[in-house]
Amino acid sequence: MKTKNDIWIKVLSLGVGLAVGSVLIAKVFFELGYDSFSKDIDRVYAISTCYSLQGEEKDYGQVSGAVAMGFMEEVPGVEAGTRTTYVFNGNTYLDEEGNKLSGTLVCADTCFFQVFDRPILAGDPVKALGKWGSVMVSRNFAEKLVDSSALRPQNDNVILSAAKDLSSVIGKQIANEDMAGLKLTVEGVFEDFPKNGSLDYDILLSMETYGKQSTDNWLGNDRYKGYVKLMPGVEPNTLSDAIRKMQEAHQPLEQIEAQGTSLRYFLKPFSKLHTSSPEVKTQVILLSIVAALLILISLLNYILIVISSMVKRSKEVGVRKCYGAEGKHIYGMLTKEASIHLLLSLALAAIIIFAGRSIVENLLGVPFQTLLVPQSILAIAAVVLFVLIISIVVPAELYQRIPVYAALKNYTENSHNWKLGLLGVQVLINVFLVVMMLIIGRQYQKVSHADTGYDYKNLYYFDMFDGDRQALTRAFHTLQGLPEVTGVAAAYNLPFEGSNGDNVYLPGDDRELFNIADQYECSPEFYDLMGIQFREGRAPRDSSEIVVDEKFVTKMAEFTDWSDGAVGKQIFVTGHDRSRDSDKSYFTISGVYKSYIIGNLTGVDPRPSALFYGEIGSMSSWMPHTFFKVRPETLPKVRQALEQALEGQEINIVSYEEQMRAAYADSKKMRNTMALGTVFSLLIALLGLIGFIRDESLRRSKEMAVRKINGATNRDILGVFATDILKLSAAMAVLACVGAFFVARRWLEQFAEKVSLNPLYFIGGVLLVLAIVLGVVVLNCLKIARENPVVSLKNE
Repeated sequence: MKTKNDIWIKVLSLGVGLAVGSVLIAKVFFELGYDSFSKDIDRVYAISTCYSLQGEEKDYGQVSGAVAMGFMEEVPGVEAGTRTTYVFNGNTYLDEEGNKLSGTLVCADTCFFQVFDRPILAGDPVKALGKWGSVMVSRNFAEKLVDSSALRPQNDNVILSAAKDLSSVIGKQIANEDMAGLKLTVEGVFEDFPKNGSLDYDILLSMETYGKQSTDNWLGNDRYKGYVKLMPGVEPNTLSDAIRKMQEAHQPLEQIEAQGTSLRYFLKPFSKLHTSSPEVKTQVILLSIVAALLILISLLNYILIVISSMVKRSKEVGVRKCYGAEGKHIYGMLTKEASIHLLLSLALAAIIIFAGRSIVENLLGVPFQTLLVPQSILAIAAVVLFVLIISIVVPAELYQRIPVYAALKNYTENSHNWKLGLLGVQVLINVFLVVMMLIIGRQYQKVSHADTGYDYKNLYYFDMFDGDRQALTRAFHTLQGLPEVTGVAAAYNLPFEGSNGDNVYLPGDDRELFNIADQYECSPEFYDLMGIQFREGRAPRDSSEIVVDEKFVTKMAEFTDWSDGAVGKQIFVTGHDRSRDSDKSYFTISGVYKSYIIGNLTGVDPRPSALFYGEIGSMSSWMPHTFFKVRPETLPKVRQALEQALEGQEINIVSYEEQMRAAYADSKKMRNTMALGTVFSLLIALLGLIGFIRDESLRRSKEMAVRKINGATNRDILGVFATDILKLSAAMAVLACVGAFFVARRWLEQFAEKVSLNPLYFIGGVLLVLAIVLGVVVLNCLKIARENPVVSLKNE
């Protein structure tokens, strides 16, 4: 007869495994379902630029302003084309009462909703996106504007009703906090894009608001994301000739190619942009493995407990067979039991997920209910059905083998090998998870404390994008006058954000040599503040000078002889308002600095870099970021001084260190997810191990009593139980380490700098799991080892 302990161990094992496994499965299918929000999304493609410079080819996901429209108008087979571009740096907007609302804005043209069809809840998108200064806003943003909490639509009738309610926002004005004088008028409302989508836009600003010199440009200023929707049945690889013809009509391709450069466009399926990235692929694989292993170990535990109870239930099954029970009756009995256990487990899983919903959101970035897209719901249902079938079929097949005479005498079939095998698989799973947890944790530690090539300890910054040079100068001098502040500088770029690209020429050479990570202007104090070291020369002293990094000098060696040093040499850099025909077109290199990391270790910009001279308050220098160093405890005083200098203007001071840590948030989440999965996996395995030792102790109590009568010590008794388990565990641990090695190597490929797969990670993982296994065996076997053998024989 089943004991209550058996039932609760089964429920606890399955419940914990299904809870964590379901969350991870939901996350996997949430990622795999990215950008699948439209019925025609398979016909939507992103325009990508293939740019080849001196034989070095690069794929760039943006285009110039006129390219997407050119596709629509001149490439047969293209049904519609659109483009978007970011405008403002900040995401804070002010309504007519001065209330602050957060939202992401892009410029979009009148064809946007022809490519990406979303329900329009109010207004006419063609009129709204064709009018200067007008915007379309998402349902969520519109509800913020009217302070509403309207429910999302479930059918067409509700959509019409909701659209009527949201029409009250039409005519309202908003403004970006950084450009409060530019009033934008709401002319329409569209349904929110789904959370698992790349187009997380809240506000669409009419492209008419942007300058024609940018939107109608065919070459350079490639800041736009371009998209096209192809006609049904059209394959993108059939459009190459038409795309080339379009380029020849608008771009000087022969001149470009004569300079050793090539430029072509190709199409990437929009719905696969997210899932095809190496980082997402690796994340999906790892989460799938962890989810599968957790559910598998829960299922193995369930079967292990069922097998362990076979001896206790043998008479019950034998009696049923004596009264004519057949296989279908045994299946019916176990179906009922397994269904009850599974329902209880699902209830427990729901409680665990609800209780840990904040942890789930923290780990995975979105609430659990958001992860429940149709694909994830079907996947979880399939897993539950699989668990139910296995938990019925395996025990039923084993119980059918119990002979009828089990009703008349003690049935002692040896299920030891079955149980030991299942236990071994659980050890394999746990060693794999522990080793992966150690490697992922160490990699996160490495990237989050990596040497970037510059010093950002106690570094803070704030942004001023409104172009007020006088305010910027006041803020700069205020910081310089504070004793708490140990350094101040201004710059165009934040190094961790990456960099724009520009091309390099030499005097008298018409070739575009290579593309650089252009960091643009910074004030002279920037180098000392950031701890950027010079290998030769010095910082620029005026706008005619430039400094380059070591990689720049190395790259230039492919085109010219600078063996006497780079200082004093002249170069031309595109994008700096200088004509190459001018006498003052070239910059003079004043110094070479040690290369530092631009971006972060999950996305390092490998290009050479350069920095230009910037002057505080000058109209020719655009440096919106002001950096300063101060101890955290004195930051409130600095903030107060800045607000006074800027006449009470609120200043958003940001910690550079925190931003760097945020860049590795995905690695941190993966580390924490692996740790959580490992802890639960160990917990489930321990429940199974405890049940195994308990049943083995009962089954072999007579044998142990005889051994003790013949002189066996407590140590000998413990050794009998531990030897087989540890031998099998060691063998399984080796297999787990082999699997972990290959999976970890694949995961590490996404990092520019990675930890070595040191044998200590594998040895440490194995020893940790084996120590836990041995500890559980010893603690659970002490009772039988110390028990009086007479009592055991009497019970027999």
